[in-house]
Amino acid sequence: MLLDDYFQQLLDLLKEFRDLLQDDTVGAIAGAIGEVAKILPAAAGLFSALREILEAVKSSISELDVNNLTFEGIEAEQFFSIVKKIELLIQKTSPLLPASVAGTANDAQNVAGTIAALPELTTELRDEILAVIQDILDLLPS
Repeated sequence: MLLDDYFQQLLDLLKEFRDLLQDDTVGAIAGAIGEVAKILPAAAGLFSALREILEAVKSSISELDVNNLTFEGIEAEQFFSIVKKIELLIQKTSPLLPASVAGTANDAQNVAGTIAALPELTTELRDEILAVIQDILDLLPS
């Protein structure tokens, strides 16, 4: 991940996507997906898969409350700094890993990146992300 402003970038991407959908393009996109599904049947489930993913992200983010974190024996700043180093270490060593371990390394890097980004997730930013996700879910066809 290695993004200092991960949650802000997520919010920006969600807003951009929501704004695209608000241009009354959902119907046209659904029709185009129907056409593509004629030659690639898996395309028919694109909106339902996106809806499922966004619901899972919404659920995960709603549970992230950095204000409730307490650390014993280590300062929060030091903890997050170490986690960032873990993420960087995994990223730099990943090309050296055999395929059988690469997936695990990728998963660990994603977790470390999310943890490292937590300090930027203010309540206001979290609530705004959740609101934009809900806007998108409201715009997507069922």
